[in-house]
Amino acid sequence: MTTTMMDLVTAAERWWLAFFLGLSVVLHRTLRASGAAPGKEKPLAFAAVSLVAQCHFVAYGLRALCDGTLAALSADAASRTMSSGSAAFAQLAQVAFAYEVYNTVAAASILEYRTGEFLGHHVLTAIIAKFSQTQGPDFYGFFYLGLAASSSVFLVFVDVFRHGPDGWRAALPKVNAVVRVVFALTFVAVRAVAWPLVSLAFWRDTISIIRVPPPGGGPWKPYLFMLLLSNTFLSALQIMWAKRIIAGLVKFGRKRAKAE
Repeated sequence: MTTTMMDLVTAAERWWLAFFLGLSVVLHRTLRASGAAPGKEKPLAFAAVSLVAQCHFVAYGLRALCDGTLAALSADAASRTMSSGSAAFAQLAQVAFAYEVYNTVAAASILEYRTGEFLGHHVLTAIIAKFSQTQGPDFYGFFYLGLAASSSVFLVFVDVFRHGPDGWRAALPKVNAVVRVVFALTFVAVRAVAWPLVSLAFWRDTISIIRVPPPGGGPWKPYLFMLLLSNTFLSALQIMWAKRIIAGLVKFGRKRAKAE
């Protein structure tokens, strides 16, 4: 039996991808017609689409945290590293897959985002989001695909001020400063502190079920090894970005101190 692209991409993923692309086109054309930010229409449209996606990711993660889903999945290493069949996680993973496909297309078309680290991050996350729908791990997925996006919500507003008209920064300097500081602090807390701690637990659980598979068999072993390698790469990116953000935060603090 021949497998087509339509078989590989779910109806929900196609809907979300069409939504992200359609919203991006509408926003881009609206910004061009307004003339509000000449030459910055693409990154501004991208930021707005990203806000919609990131809010969805955080909402799924928070719901799983608050309604007991994460607690129920945390019983042992097997339940933490396998697919639970959670409808909520499947929905999260499908939105994440569609967004990362859109993200890859957007990054390739926007010069400042067309870097190896960004493209590698988007492609790898899309692959994980697709496989995780059947292979898991739902428990860790709610963090990596969901809760970890909380810092990216604030990044959207940083990008809006960065790419928006100069008048916005001049009119709202304090808001711009607060947004930048909140983003930096949130990124460090989530990506440089929580992410490595969660990753240590993820490695411990994954290695344990590779060595001693649970009754009935665990996730596909090549997939587990791919997850470990992917986690290494993505974790290195988080630390690299965190160093840049901390350096920027320190520079900003010194600049503010001198100004006062």
